[in-house]
Amino acid sequence: MDNNRTNTYSSKGSPHESQISAGPVLAIILPSMLGVILIILVVATFIAPRLATAESENCTQKRREQRIARLDKTVKAQMFYDWRSKQGEENAGIVATHPLCVICLDTVEDEAQIRGLNCLHVFHQTCLDDWFGRFNEFCPLCHRPILPGAKLASHVRRSTADEARMNVVMML
Repeated sequence: MDNNRTNTYSSKGSPHESQISAGPVLAIILPSMLGVILIILVVATFIAPRLATAESENCTQKRREQRIARLDKTVKAQMFYDWRSKQGEENAGIVATHPLCVICLDTVEDEAQIRGLNCLHVFHQTCLDDWFGRFNEFCPLCHRPILPGAKLASHVRRSTADEARMNVVMML
């Protein structure tokens, strides 16, 4: 009988033997899994957004260059003296001799490269390029569209609607 007992334990092993061998395995696997999860979180938190930001900056720069190309086709850069002479012939007395560029707050000199808009407002070429390149569609002074065919600014449309309401109120 004693012999059977030892044979039973020796063929099957001790009842606690499987639990003892699982302990060291879990002690190795669990910290490893936590380490992998930590690395994934670090990559997702810090590295992935930087990659996305670089891609969006490239996209924004490309769109900016496309906008400047459209501006170059529509509103040509020229010397202020030449623009003023041409506008003086067409619009006598309207064009100022040395206007102020309201973007940089500097005087526009005769030799300056400018862009003259349809609204007769003048800006340094670099100033207006930067202004328009930052997705501003309208003249900084009168808020008319810089490019012909663009929609009016919302606050200009709103003021027109306000005037219409005032006319209705006055008629009552």
